[in-house]
Amino acid sequence: MAARDPVLTEYAGLLRDLGRSRSSLDNFDHAARRFQRWLDAEKLTAAEVGPRDIMRYFNGGGRWDKYAAATKRLDYTMVKAAYRYAEDPDDGPPLVERTPFRRRVEPPKVELPKPKSPDVEALRKMKREASRLSWRHQLLFMLFVFTGMRSDEVARLTWEDIDLDEGIMEFKGAKTGKYRRVPLHPELRDLLSRCPTRDTKLRRRSVDMLSDKPAKVVMAEIGKRTGPVLWTSRGGHAYTAHSLRCVLVPAFAVDGWTSRMLGRRAVETTLARNGVDSTVRDELLGHAHRTMGAKHYQTVSDDDLKDAVSRMYQVETGGEGL
Repeated sequence: MAARDPVLTEYAGLLRDLGRSRSSLDNFDHAARRFQRWLDAEKLTAAEVGPRDIMRYFNGGGRWDKYAAATKRLDYTMVKAAYRYAEDPDDGPPLVERTPFRRRVEPPKVELPKPKSPDVEALRKMKREASRLSWRHQLLFMLFVFTGMRSDEVARLTWEDIDLDEGIMEFKGAKTGKYRRVPLHPELRDLLSRCPTRDTKLRRRSVDMLSDKPAKVVMAEIGKRTGPVLWTSRGGHAYTAHSLRCVLVPAFAVDGWTSRMLGRRAVETTLARNGVDSTVRDELLGHAHRTMGAKHYQTVSDDDLKDAVSRMYQVETGGEGL
């Protein structure tokens, strides 16, 4: 493997020192590999690269054809950040005199797909399929569509986070680190009250050993539910977020719906259509910034647009029109 340019290695070290997430480190590593291969092919060092070279790299022929559309823009952001740090590092002399990312170097334009979320009929169809499969599929579906939880949050959810008596669940957001306090929907609350727990077998063994007491008494003495809410049938281990997204969700998510579309987009969209204030929606879904949901998760359909046009000036004219 060819040696990596100091501009790239220094920034990778900075990301590690700052404790960035594994996904951030991997994203930069992939971007650095692609950029380093281009440097080697052009027989350049990062310090010798100018604005024209950067434009040539990001607009060069079929180099990006095999990658997703957003990968090109992500690479632009990563390489630009590496150059900015090389121009003014925390300690030591600068590695480049001036960054090649200047005003006339524009970021690649990416046509992002229009976000979408399933309608009520699709959700009902998936609910029936999840109920047919197992309680695990059904509970995962309910957690997605009634709380807007992320896969990482569902994987880490334990019974200690849930208060069935109060009808509240409180847990730490996986992405923002913000604690979310979410009231339980009646359907979700009823399902949680009937779900088996991982420690059921352990408690039954204790009942067998203490045969001098009634089973119900011993079960009450052992205590309330503990451990992960979703656990595997083999070994009783908690599911990983990857397993939830790639194993359980595809089993009931018909028509190619993903966990992100099922959960946060569906919740954000239905709350907006039912007139819930944006501040309440952002708090309920644990967004880091206000209007995050409307910008990234809410789906606006053609029917929504037609309805908005039909309601123009209704209040001002009493519904009679101009």
